[in-house]
Amino acid sequence: MKFQCPACARVYELEPAQFPAKARCEGCGTKSLIEETGEIRVIESPPAAAVPQAVAVPTPAPRMIVSSGKKSGPSWGGVAAALVVFGGGVVAFSPGVRSRVFGADTTSKETLKSLEKAAKAPAAKEETAAPAETKVAAKTQPTAPVAAATEPAAPSPIAADPAPLPPAAPAAPAEATPAPPETAATLESASPEIARAFQTTLERISAAPDKVEDEARLLLRGLFAKSNGKTRAADLAKDHPELLLGLLGDLWARVEEAAGARLPAVTRISIRSRSANKATDLTETYVKLLSPEKAGEAAGADKLSAIARSPELGKLLQHFTEAEDSGTIDNALTLGRMVHALRQGKVPLADAPAAVAQAADPDSLPDVKKSVDLADFKDVRELVRWAHGFNPSAKAKVKVPTGSEAEQILARVKAYLALPPEALLAHPGAAEFPGAVPANAPRVEKQVSIDLNMPRWQATGLYAPPGGAITVAVPAPLRKLGLKLRIGADTDNILKTSGEEENNLSRFPMISREIALDDARVTAGNPFGGAIYIDVPFGNNGGAFQVPAHGWTIRPFDKMPSPEVKALSIAGGVEMAWWRAGMTPSAWHDELKKPAPWAELELGMLHTSVPRDSAAEVRNPAELAAFWDQVMDAQWKFAGYPGYRYIPMRVSFDRQISAGFMHSGYPIMVHVPEVKEVLDLKKLQTEGSWGLYHEIGHNHQPVCITPSGFTESTVNLFTLATLKATIPKRDPIAGHDALSDAKGLLKKRQAGEEDAWINLSLFLPLIDEFGYESITRTLTGYWTDARKDSSAINLSNEERQDQWTLRFGETVQRDVSEYFESVRYKVSPATKKKLSKYPVWKP
Repeated sequence: MKFQCPACARVYELEPAQFPAKARCEGCGTKSLIEETGEIRVIESPPAAAVPQAVAVPTPAPRMIVSSGKKSGPSWGGVAAALVVFGGGVVAFSPGVRSRVFGADTTSKETLKSLEKAAKAPAAKEETAAPAETKVAAKTQPTAPVAAATEPAAPSPIAADPAPLPPAAPAAPAEATPAPPETAATLESASPEIARAFQTTLERISAAPDKVEDEARLLLRGLFAKSNGKTRAADLAKDHPELLLGLLGDLWARVEEAAGARLPAVTRISIRSRSANKATDLTETYVKLLSPEKAGEAAGADKLSAIARSPELGKLLQHFTEAEDSGTIDNALTLGRMVHALRQGKVPLADAPAAVAQAADPDSLPDVKKSVDLADFKDVRELVRWAHGFNPSAKAKVKVPTGSEAEQILARVKAYLALPPEALLAHPGAAEFPGAVPANAPRVEKQVSIDLNMPRWQATGLYAPPGGAITVAVPAPLRKLGLKLRIGADTDNILKTSGEEENNLSRFPMISREIALDDARVTAGNPFGGAIYIDVPFGNNGGAFQVPAHGWTIRPFDKMPSPEVKALSIAGGVEMAWWRAGMTPSAWHDELKKPAPWAELELGMLHTSVPRDSAAEVRNPAELAAFWDQVMDAQWKFAGYPGYRYIPMRVSFDRQISAGFMHSGYPIMVHVPEVKEVLDLKKLQTEGSWGLYHEIGHNHQPVCITPSGFTESTVNLFTLATLKATIPKRDPIAGHDALSDAKGLLKKRQAGEEDAWINLSLFLPLIDEFGYESITRTLTGYWTDARKDSSAINLSNEERQDQWTLRFGETVQRDVSEYFESVRYKVSPATKKKLSKYPVWKP
C-alpha cells in the first residue's frame, strides 16, 4: 500500500502483515498508526523544526520502520490511495474503504442527549454584527486536491505550497462559541489551505462536471479527516462557523450548476451513536432553523452569520466537524443544500420533501407564502379540501353542468394541479386511477438520457407517486431549450364547458401536467402521479416539409437526424417497467418486477404506456414491436410520403376520454379496456384493429385530400390499406360490417345522401379498378409539388375535390371527371378540359 507521512508528505511503499500497524517516518520522525480502514492517525509528532517547508524532489525510496499490532487484516499490496492535499499535508484513503475512513463512532450517550436537547431549543438571537459571506480568492495558485499515488515508492512529486499546513494541533476542550470578529473574515484569510483546496476542486468540477459529486465528496473527506485528534474543519467551525456554512453552500451551488451532474441523494441530517445504538434524525429541526423568514427573501451574510453562531447549529458543527459520525459527509452535503436554499429564499429541502414528514391531510398543509393561483379560494387548504371532495369514479360518476359553473370548476382544477411542492398531497381518487404506488417502493434518483433531436415525449423509466415531489437537475445548457417535465400520460380534459348536455365524469377532469425545465433545479408533482417523461420541442427538427393531417403534422425527413444525447438527473420517482428494442425476454421479466402500476412499451414507431398487469401478458414484446412497425410502415407508404419517418406516435389509455370511442392526436387516446387492441398479437395478426388503425390513420390523413364531411371517410382508406398489408389473405372490406353492401352505399351517395361510410364508398370502385397503389401514386404527386411550393397543398374545400379529380385522372390516365361529378364532387371546367384527352372511365 502507499503511505504518505501526514507531517512531511514523504511517500512510502508498505506491506503490513497485520492491522493496526505503527509506522515511523525516517525523514521527520513522525510516528503514525494505520488502521485497517485506511485511516492514519499521528500518535507521536516530530519537533516543529523537523517538519520540512517543502517536498523535496524525488530521491531513492526512504526506509520505513513498520510494526504491526495484534489484529490481522488483508494485504494492501498494490492498492493505490487517493490523496486530498490541504497545504503541505496529505490525507490518504483507499478507494475501496472511503465510506469507512472516519474510524469508529465515538458518540457518547451524553453527546447525543446534548445534541437532541440543543436541536429542540429555540434559536438564539445575535446582537453583534455578522461577518461577510464566504469569499474564495481566485488569484491564489491552488494545489491539486486529488492525485493517484501509483508511482514507485519515493517522496511525492506533488509540490507543496510555499507555506505548507503544519500538523493539526491536539484537540482542545470544547469552548463556548466566540463572538464574531470585528472585521469580517474571508475563507482565504481564515484558512488559506482550505480556500486553495476549494478553489482547485471548483476547477476540477469545471473540467469534469459529470464527476461533481465525487469531487465534492473527496473535498469534504479531506476537510473532515482526523489528524492529531481533530479535523481541518474544526478550527474553522470554532472561529468562523459562517465561513464553513458558506463553503458548504457554495459547494452545493456548484453541484447544482454542473452540466449533466447527478443529484446527490442526500436529504437528511442524522446523528448516529454506536454506544446508544440509535440514530437521531435532526432534519426537520434544521429545516426550520435554516428556513427564510419570508418566502422568496434571499438570506445575506448577516442572516447566515446569526444562524451559524446559534447554539443549535454550533452543536451540530461541533459534532460532525470532529468526524464523530460515519454520516459526516452526507450531513455536510445536506447542510450545504440547505444553506444554498436559504440564500435563495427557498425552504430547505422543498425539492426533496421525502426528507421531511409530509402533511397527512389538507388541514395540516403549511401556508404557501409565495404567489400561487388559488382560483376562488382564500388559501391552499380550502382549495385542496375542495379537490379531495370532488372525486368522481367509475362507480360514483359526477354530473357537472356546462357553461359558467363548469368554467369555475375548470379554473379550480388547473389551480389544484399547479400547486407547489410544499402543498402536494395524493388525491383520494389516485389509488383507483391511474393507480397507487406501494408505500415501501424505493424513491430513486436516476440519471436519464434524452435526445435533443427527437421531439415529443421521451420516457425516463420513472413513475411519480401520487402527491410525491419530483426534482429534475437541469444543466445550464438545457434550460433555454423549451424542455418540459411531464407527469402523467393521460392528457384529456374531460370537463365540457360548452354544449347543452351535462357531462358525467368518471374521474377527476384533468390528471396530468407539464412543467417548464427552465431552472437549475425544478421540483413539481402531480396529485395523481403518473409516468415521467421529458417533452422535447421540435426546434429545428421540423422535417424536410410539413403536411397537416387530422391528428398531427406529418414531418418527412430527407435524412435521419443524428442523435444529440444529453443527461438530466431526476429524483423522487419509483422505477417503472420499460421495454425497449434489444431487450431480452429475461430482461423484460425482470423489468416487470418494478413497482410502478404502469409500464412503458416502445413498439417501434408506436410508443405506449399500459397497466403493468396487462404488459405482463406480453411474452415477447419484440414480436409485437415488429408487427406495429409493419402497421406504421403500411400507412406511411400508402400515403406516399417521401423520405424517412423519425418521430414515433403514441397511444395512451384512460378511464374516460374527451371525445369518441378513441381519438387521434398526440397521444392517441383510448379507453383502458381496449388495451388488448395494442397488445394482443394473435388477434392483430388474424383480425387487425379497425379502431386503432383508424386513429393512426387520422394522424396520417392529409387535410388536402379531405373535403368537408369526409374526415371520417378518407381516413378509412388508411385503415383498409393497413389491413391489406398486414393480413394479405383477407379482403380488407370484410374488416367492418358497415361495408358489406358497398354498391348500395355508392348509390346513396349518388342520390345525395351522406355519412362516413357512404362518402367512403365513392373511393372503392377506384381501388377495385386501379388498386391501392393508384391512391399512393396520386398522393405522391401532392408531396412532389409541396416540396417546391408549400401552398400547393393549402386548398379550399372545393379545390380539394377538384384537385383530387384532376390528379387521380392524370395518375391513371383516365377521364374520371364524369364519375366524380356523379358522386357530387365539384369539378371545374379547367379540370374537365385537361382530362378530356384521356379515355372516359366509369365503374
